[in-house]
Amino acid sequence: EKGSLVDRAKEFYGLSDEFPTDQLFTSSTTSNKVYFVSGAVKSLLEADGKGQLHTVHAGVKVLEKNPTKGDIFDYRLRQEGVPFLLPYMSKRLLRLGLPDFSVLLR
Repeated sequence: EKGSLVDRAKEFYGLSDEFPTDQLFTSSTTSNKVYFVSGAVKSLLEADGKGQLHTVHAGVKVLEKNPTKGDIFDYRLRQEGVPFLLPYMSKRLLRLGLPDFSVLLR
């Protein structure tokens, strides 16, 4: 794969350099979920060099592996992760005015 998962996510979603990518966490290199954690939690998880700390849940799920094959980027944005990523996103956005949004609700 070309580039790290973080680099590919930054490119796909247009995440700015101000986004704290150091606070993203996965439990393994083959993980299906990417979590956004506080800096203190990330430090604690990284301090477990022997892998003895078993993590069940850590932080907020921001990305999840997309089961659809053939996509450009194989991780989709999780609804609960939107508030954490949206302020830094410049791609994959759709901005609607109230009239257009009300049409969609009908």
